[in-house]
Amino acid sequence: MKKVNEETPLWSNEAPAVCRFCAFAKRFSATSDVFCEKKKNFMSDEESCRKFKYDIMKKDLRRGRRSAIKHNPADFEI
Repeated sequence: MKKVNEETPLWSNEAPAVCRFCAFAKRFSATSDVFCEKKKNFMSDEESCRKFKYDIMKKDLRRGRRSAIKHNPADFEI
């Protein structure tokens, strides 16, 4: 298993092989466990198995922050 850091780009198909990114896992809001449709069992979201299939839609996305800099008209003069 190839170890990849959490800061992989959105368009990359590389991600940590953990259950929370698996196409067969269903997440429950009450706990951090996921239900594996292949194994028919509850598993921790940090576990991994050979049936792992990456689903890019389960990747956690973060929005970029807006710039806090206020521009004034003098910044745009030539």
